[in-house]
Amino acid sequence: QSYIHVVTLLSVLKALNDRDIYLVFDFLDFDLHHVIRRRALQQIHHIFILYQLLACLKYLHSAAVIHRDLKPSNILINGQCVIKLADFGLARSFAVTTPNPESMARVSYFPSGRR
Repeated sequence: QSYIHVVTLLSVLKALNDRDIYLVFDFLDFDLHHVIRRRALQQIHHIFILYQLLACLKYLHSAAVIHRDLKPSNILINGQCVIKLADFGLARSFAVTTPNPESMARVSYFPSGRR
């Protein structure tokens, strides 16, 4: 099941070299970085984009996912000003699990050199 403001993986294609794969995602006209540089947005667009982005982050966080690479070039946008968040290469789950003892902080005590 997909979410309207998260890019959808449409297909996975194997390359002819049998080593690489190609991921096929939704197509949107631009990324937000491009649109900002063109100064094509008015205040009403800013509000609409921010609303969609916050709704998307709420959805991701409710699914225990953190994007970790949120930037204008990873926010795709179409001509109707509808956004989709892309590039989940750095995303991680923050689901509550039993902590791994190896990942917990360790404290070492060293005696002072003074007496």
